Amino acid sequence: MPLPQILDFIKEFTERPVPNLQDICKRVGVSRSSSSRSLFQFLLQKEAFVGYRLMQKVQLSGIVEADGTALKLYKRSGHNHFIALWGLVERPQNQKPPRMVVYMMPVKQVAHNAVCPVESRADVLSCNGLEHVVSEETDKGKVTSLLVTDGAQLYERLAREHGLKHRYVVHSKGQFAEKQRISGRGTVNVNTGLIDQRWSAIKQYVPKSLNGSSTPDETDNMSSRLRAKENRDADTLSSRLTSGGSTSL
Repeated sequence: MPLPQILDFIKEFTERPVPNLQDICKRVGVSRSSSSRSLFQFLLQKEAFVGYRLMQKVQLSGIVEADGTALKLYKRSGHNHFIALWGLVERPQNQKPPRMVVYMMPVKQVAHNAVCPVESRADVLSCNGLEHVVSEETDKGKVTSLLVTDGAQLYERLAREHGLKHRYVVHSKGQFAEKQRISGRGTVNVNTGLIDQRWSAIKQYVPKSLNGSSTPDETDNMSSRLRAKENRDADTLSSRLTSGGSTSL
């Protein structure tokens, strides 16, 4: 591919909220050859790397929801293989968009008819994800941030170890939202609705070509696509390239 077209390709990629290989090739005037596909994948991977680096600097405070989810990507040797995601989302204040950090967990292998196991203590500790949560700065001084979860057993101890308050609803018992009085915060609507919405947004980005027969190589490529999605959802593409803004959803 000639250099001018490479530059145009990169320009089209960076200016699009959600880049699409076919649309970019049509706009630039090149075919969907191996070179254009390789360039597209290279840009996704580099964007994912930058996003991950910037995500390490994100600090969340106030009311923070935590949860895990999974995507069934392929079946091999009688097993289901899942990419598990774990994340935190800060409930926005003053009409600001929600900020989120997302980590990919090791691929989970389970029986062919089994669901993906819930996030484990080892998973959460391995990514140091709760280090993102800090005390909230208010007019009255610092206030301990509140961790809101779906009641998975691992969170009570983790919240205590990280100096966080913890409230939860138990989905398995039909609890999805509950108003609770919390010292220093008044009445809080305890639910994980916001992070559930963010998971839904991420899953919409999963290519339809990835199904139960997808290969491990295709699954590896999905990792960079999801990381790129994390960066784009809160309109941070231009800011992270020009001013080092936070990576968020």
